[in-house]
Amino acid sequence: MPHKTILSALVLAAVFAAPSASLAQSSSDACSLLTQAQVSAAVSAQVGAGVYVTPTFKATCTWTAPGKIVTLMTENTSAFQSGKTPISPMMQIVPATGIGDDAYYVVESTIVMLYTRKGTVAFKTSTYSKLPIATLESMEKTLPQQVAGEL
Repeated sequence: MPHKTILSALVLAAVFAAPSASLAQSSSDACSLLTQAQVSAAVSAQVGAGVYVTPTFKATCTWTAPGKIVTLMTENTSAFQSGKTPISPMMQIVPATGIGDDAYYVVESTIVMLYTRKGTVAFKTSTYSKLPIATLESMEKTLPQQVAGEL
């Protein structure tokens, strides 16, 4: 991935990283929202167990497989709402239907992130890989459907 694209993804993650105090305890623990088997099935590859960014920051969970990195990050609903406004001319916001109460893709170059809101819980799923955008969007749609179905 180009350096600027990775930097943009990290900036987006930092902007939206603060989980809401109103999130239920279980929904602020990102690794508890999906199983290793669910993530593996969604990306058609065996992923490792989910790991936190740090042991005390549980709002983001990451699963890895060769050539693929999957993240799930909880966020507050105001961050979800503000994410609908592009912060870069290279960024596209695309509505996603049939997921939770509201959802949209953020597409920038080779990165696709899917932001979902279900009630007072909001989260981002993203699969980092050198796959076509349409394939990434399809993979990412499965995961929030599973999370939203449990909320």
